[in-house]
Amino acid sequence: MHKTIRNKIFGGILALLCVTLLAVGTNSWFDNAPNNAALPSSPQSPPQTAILAKEWAEGWKTRDGSLRTAVMSQKMLTAFREAQSNDTGDPDNTVIRGSSPWVAAYSIQPDGHGMRINYTYADSRGDRYSSSERLLFSSENGKTVVSDCVTLQDLKKS
Repeated sequence: MHKTIRNKIFGGILALLCVTLLAVGTNSWFDNAPNNAALPSSPQSPPQTAILAKEWAEGWKTRDGSLRTAVMSQKMLTAFREAQSNDTGDPDNTVIRGSSPWVAAYSIQPDGHGMRINYTYADSRGDRYSSSERLLFSSENGKTVVSDCVTLQDLKKS
């Protein structure tokens, strides 16, 4: 009988946890937001800057600079292509960041007039690292774009 009560309590806690996780998961800003979508701000949808910050972070995570170039201001895009030309010899190369350590996770939060992205990295030895950056935004041709990226914390071992 004692085992049955314990199983019922455990089952109830597990069910409550699942319902809570599902409820939290369905309230996420990014659950149904298409890439680069211009969604109106409401309690259920993210501001445009949050959507752009997510694209920016995904570009870093996947090493796909084209996700970043798609949301950059013209000035940033010109500087990016110049840097790629200097670093790789190809201004159209969109591979960014080395393959290790890789981005294991990131979080995005409002930060003053911009968005802060905190990255967590891992490597094959099991070491953990972190870095963070702040994105600033402006309007260009009626479209919100990333106008600056400021490193707040360089990659450091955690």
